[in-house]
Amino acid sequence: MSRDRKQASLRHRVAEARAPLEFASMLAAFPWLARGRRGDGHAVVVLPGYLAGDGSTVPLRSFLSMRGFRPLGWGAGRNPGFTSAIFGAVSELVRARAADTNRPVGLVGWSLGGVYAREIARRSPESVRCVVTLGSPIQVDERTRQAPPVPCTAIFSATDGVVAPYWAQERNGQRSENIEVPASHFGLGYNPLVLHAIADRLLQDPNAWEPFRAKGPTARLYRADRPITR
Repeated sequence: MSRDRKQASLRHRVAEARAPLEFASMLAAFPWLARGRRGDGHAVVVLPGYLAGDGSTVPLRSFLSMRGFRPLGWGAGRNPGFTSAIFGAVSELVRARAADTNRPVGLVGWSLGGVYAREIARRSPESVRCVVTLGSPIQVDERTRQAPPVPCTAIFSATDGVVAPYWAQERNGQRSENIEVPASHFGLGYNPLVLHAIADRLLQDPNAWEPFRAKGPTARLYRADRPITR
């Protein structure tokens, strides 16, 4: 396996500086983003990336609220890496919210937050509606490479300057998929193409799940259902 497929290139690391432009494009695209079908009000827990906290996911959660979901942060402070204490606390948050609302919770995990999201879904699938990961290193650990038993969508970028796409894709499965978008790692939570795809996936009925199919003038900017190659 070539080294460049497993590590982000220097060119892509430098290109992470485009993240503020993605934030600006989100603001410009809000009229388009707001036109989509509204959610049914189910809860969505958004998990931040490494060394980030709930402040980093405010724009994403604001968008989800605008689209009719009930988003909330993970409430665990900054993400220091995977710890059993945080895993237990966030798992309990997800289970409690599912019990309070009497329906499973959507999970959206950015970078390392996606690793947490998949493991919560693996341990408590009855409480989780679906998992969406954003540039998450989900294939690093051999023990957890297989998707949990809920619909799983991995959104990744071939130009990610932090997590190479080799590590960020789901294995093919009946209810797992990959969506490639042109984005930086630090802009994944703001990129309008990513936001649109997240809302689309959260709108899916988990009992009648279908893979992502981009439509309209932006369809050519997505590449969906690309298999992992080893």
